[in-house]
Amino acid sequence: MALNKLNLTESELKVLEIISKAGNVSVSHLCDKTKFEPSMVRRTVASLDRKGFIRKHRVGLPKEISLSDSKHALTFRDMVLEASHVPFHKYLSGSSLEVLSAICSMNLGTRKEIRSHTSVSEPSIARVFLKLKRVGIVQKRESAYVISPAFGILKDFIVEFRHYLNQKLAKEFSQNSVILWERNDEFIIESDTKKDDEGNFHLTGPSAFGRFGIQLFMMNSYHYHSPRAKKIGLEDVIAHSFLIPRSQRTMLPLLLVWKKNEKDIDRERLANISEKYGSGKFIDSVNDYLNTRGRQKIDEFPEWEELKSKAEEYGVEI
Repeated sequence: MALNKLNLTESELKVLEIISKAGNVSVSHLCDKTKFEPSMVRRTVASLDRKGFIRKHRVGLPKEISLSDSKHALTFRDMVLEASHVPFHKYLSGSSLEVLSAICSMNLGTRKEIRSHTSVSEPSIARVFLKLKRVGIVQKRESAYVISPAFGILKDFIVEFRHYLNQKLAKEFSQNSVILWERNDEFIIESDTKKDDEGNFHLTGPSAFGRFGIQLFMMNSYHYHSPRAKKIGLEDVIAHSFLIPRSQRTMLPLLLVWKKNEKDIDRERLANISEKYGSGKFIDSVNDYLNTRGRQKIDEFPEWEELKSKAEEYGVEI
């Protein structure tokens, strides 16, 4: 699938800076300002159009180019106008946005950790930090890399740009998809489409319970997207179930899957995944509910007798 990397070339950034400051521009104006050949400007404009930054419209004979009304385009404009002294094309090109997106969404304190959440090599990450630290864009606080508060609007831009690309991928997968959860380039969607291991999309949550002995009839399906996950296992499916809207409709089958496969669950792996997603408390809730046979009342969990009744239908021992 196209456009899954968060990056802008130096030429794209230069053109965006010019449009942000000037408003409506022509190809010839961009050629004058950038000193690029017309063919180069047209390729750059076409790429920015695909990334949702610009719109082209005809005023008289020549076409004019302006920023689109997308949130990431307008936030970029505000960033350029607010920090007009910063040549962003020198700092945000190449792998910079990929690295910044990772540290925006997670507490990452080493190049190795950042590498595990991006497609950027550790030497490239080191070069990005060397470049960004010179202008004060990146700092390290409490053992984690962060974007400096002075560049808060840059963080807003990155979040909006990433969300736009995630939505674009989701819509390419299924036109009626809705993103329920996202973190950097990982996200979970709900849609009426059901395709397993298609590109970087994997069935997950209740939609994947059939793989583990609990077959459900569902109108919609849940898919998890990640550029790095080649396949997902039982522990991933359980952890993802806590990232989608929780109700008795989703918790009851989760409890059935848990009980049917409890001897096969890698508890250490599940704990690590849940900690990564910040859902460890929900794993504790499942344990409390099952250990007390439902006497520990927990919101969104079914009554114990209802679970027992469903367990009999599926041949699950409770």
